[in-house]
Parts: sequence; structure tokens; C-alpha cells
Amino acid sequence: MAQNIEFVEHIGIDRLLGKRRALLYPAASGSDYFLRFLRARHPAFLGNIVGLADRDPNKQGLSQQGFTVHGPGEIKALGVDCVVITSNEYSAPMRAELAALLGPEVDILLADSLREYWDDAARLSKLAAKAATLPPVGDTPETGAPREHLGSFFLGMPLGPGQFTRSTKGILTYQFLEQIRLPQDLTGKRVLDLASSDGFYTFECEARGAAEVVSVEGPEWKDGSGFKRYDFAYKRYGSKARPLAAYVEDLDPLVHGTFDLTLCLGLYYHLRDPFYCLRKLFDMTSGTLIVTGRTVRMAPYDPIHPGQPASVMMLSDKSFGKWTANTHALIDMLKIAGFSRIEVLFDFCPEGSLIASTAIAAHR
Repeated sequence: MAQNIEFVEHIGIDRLLGKRRALLYPAASGSDYFLRFLRARHPAFLGNIVGLADRDPNKQGLSQQGFTVHGPGEIKALGVDCVVITSNEYSAPMRAELAALLGPEVDILLADSLREYWDDAARLSKLAAKAATLPPVGDTPETGAPREHLGSFFLGMPLGPGQFTRSTKGILTYQFLEQIRLPQDLTGKRVLDLASSDGFYTFECEARGAAEVVSVEGPEWKDGSGFKRYDFAYKRYGSKARPLAAYVEDLDPLVHGTFDLTLCLGLYYHLRDPFYCLRKLFDMTSGTLIVTGRTVRMAPYDPIHPGQPASVMMLSDKSFGKWTANTHALIDMLKIAGFSRIEVLFDFCPEGSLIASTAIAAHR
């Protein structure tokens, strides 16, 4: 069956570099990444940035990489000729909000639409390099075959030369490789990819030489469009990975074996019992477990262990996730689970925010 896929529509960075007064929005990790890119590739343009903006009052008036964070009510007075949206996930409502505030004369760009920025991040991916050698994905269905729309991807899959799927995570898909320090060489390794979604990290591990990768998603995975996207990419790359529809709680080392590398990316806070699952993953992991997710910047006094920050786990019934831990809680849970060495790989929290993005490697 032919597939209808929406790809990122890239524009040249000259459209941005010609601006005189640019603003980045919002003041989160996306802006931090974009400023690093500009500092490395186009440092002269930093003088044309008048600041950042964010709706969070806790961030307003603070500084991120030397730039002041303004509130939405201050944006119009800044006299900007361009706003760069650095959050792909929430770009549509942000664009509508800014267009209503600033009018049609102000150029509103999405950082992910800048080809040079995308290429700079994609260079971290061996899968992207492999996809660049494949024939382009055509947009014409086979004669007589119905066209099936695959819907929105979650991860920015590279499918052909310059062809990257429209997705929720966008360019962060590639920047994440640096955050988790995914080993460049996985030759002969067995990898478990939990909550694999469209399969980017599964296929990336294969591109880095993994001997076997098992992709795990919930039991409903194979009945929905998510598996169709995974399957399309699977066939596109000639993958030999093994997709498995199961809950983490159902995994068994006696049935599924153990793994040199286990990826638990953006999953822990959705689990009903994260500590039970981390114990389970200790049994499944013979080498390293990488855990990522949001954490909360909260470290109250610990009356049981004076002088040490307390481990905190917050629980709610919100659909976005049941749990939010502080970094200390994740480290303690991994230690109690049995891992002998814990390494914080990435821990970013914008100034004024209480929510961070954290990546931790736990070694046997």
C-alpha cells in the first residue's frame, strides 16, 4: 500500500540572518539549543537578538545565555521584525498567538524549519547518514493502490536525502543523541528500546552496529497508526529489529533475555509503579540502563540524612504523566534497584523554571 508522508519544509537560514531585531520564544531548552547553534555557526547574529520571551512569570526578568527573558506583554514594545519559535511541539498555538499580537509584518519562523540548523543536529545521527544514501521517498502511489496517510510522527524520522518527517519532537530527536551519549559503536550489542514509538532510536542503534534490537510499545501498538509508521521505517531501512507489543511489567529476562544497553527514554513518569519497573529493568540489563524524563527542581531538607538533599516523588492523575521525581529520587531508586554506578548525563533547567529535563545512565 502506498504511503502519504508529510516532510519538514525547510528554508534557508539567510531568511533569519537578514533580520535586525529577532526574539526567541519560549525560554526553554529549545532556545538554549538554538543559541548554542548560533554561537557556533553565526556568532555575529547574536547581536541582532533582543532577548527571549516566555509566558511563565517565574522566568521573566531572568537571563538565559546572557539574554533577558521578557513576558508576552512586553513583546510588541521590543519592535522585533522576527520571532523564532524554538518549540516544535507547541509551535502551532504559539504561532497563532504571536501572529495575533504582532500582525503580518513580523516574520514568525520555526527554528526546525531552518535547514542548516536541522543538518547541524542530524550530523549526530548515523541513521540520518544512512537515509541520505537511499532513493527519495516518492509522493505518487503505485497504480491502483490506495494512498494511506500515516499521520503525524512523534520522532523526526530521516527517510531519504533531505527528507525528515513532520513530527512532535522534530529536531530534538537528534539533539537527544548528545544528551543521552548514545555510544557511537554498538557492534555486537543487544539493545532494548522501551516506548520506541516510530522506532528512531531502535534504528539508530542498528546503524551503530547493534547485533539485535528489541522495540517495545504497549499492547495496543500494533492495532494503531503508530505501528504503521514504525513498520514503514522498518522496511525503509531494511531493519532486522524485533517489535514487541508488551508492557514493561510483562518483560521477563528468562523469556526475553538480557541486554547490553536498555533505553528507557521519556517513560518513567508514565508508569504506574516506576520503582518496580526499574527493578525489573535491572534484571533485564547486563550493562547500562539509560533513563530520561522530566524532573522537578525540588530538594527540601532531609531530616533523616542531614546535609543531603531529600528524594522527592510527586504523584498526580494528569494524563501527561503520573509521576515527577527530582534527580535525587531517580538516582536513589536506581541504586536501590541494584545498579552499582550512576552517572548524570544531562540535567537542564531554564532559569526561573522548576521543571528540568534529565538523563541518567545506570551501570551494573
